[in-house]
Amino acid sequence: PGANYVKKKGRWHNNPSGGLSPARAHRKRCQIKCFAAILQRVLETLRRRREERSTTTGSSTIGKKPGNTKEDDTKEEGIASARRRRRIVVVDFGCGSGNVGLSLAWLFPECNFVMIDNRERSIELARARVSSAKLANVTCITQDIRDTTIDFDIGLAVHACGLAVGGVVYSIFSSLFYF
Repeated sequence: PGANYVKKKGRWHNNPSGGLSPARAHRKRCQIKCFAAILQRVLETLRRRREERSTTTGSSTIGKKPGNTKEDDTKEEGIASARRRRRIVVVDFGCGSGNVGLSLAWLFPECNFVMIDNRERSIELARARVSSAKLANVTCITQDIRDTTIDFDIGLAVHACGLAVGGVVYSIFSSLFYF
């Protein structure tokens, strides 16, 4: 399903190569296609799980606390509904100037993307690219990725290396999110 999604969204393969050699531009496009296919499958799984979870907290008694009032039940149904509607948040840890994350943000406009890198210059370039592409679903943050406290659903760490990897892995596994 992911590969079909990328083919349907299609135009990105016509984007300029940004000064890369044809061979390197081809490898980068292949990298994005692979990430897009994986992300599509993860998104499908997340959406299905959210839907399953929300149906069990609806009008059935599964997951309800004994002694709940009708008002409590209504509040729980409202929370479940909000969780279903909340946009999925994808964090690109160590994003650099955004080669991977911005391409995915363009392909998946229904998700919010947070680009994090500790180099101000990289984030400046990413912000300029977000503006140029008119992407409304991207936030860029200059921060050490080991200090991240953002609530997210999916984490990417394509370019994280060294000590940063430990911080990313800790953030993701401590929150039990997809990596």
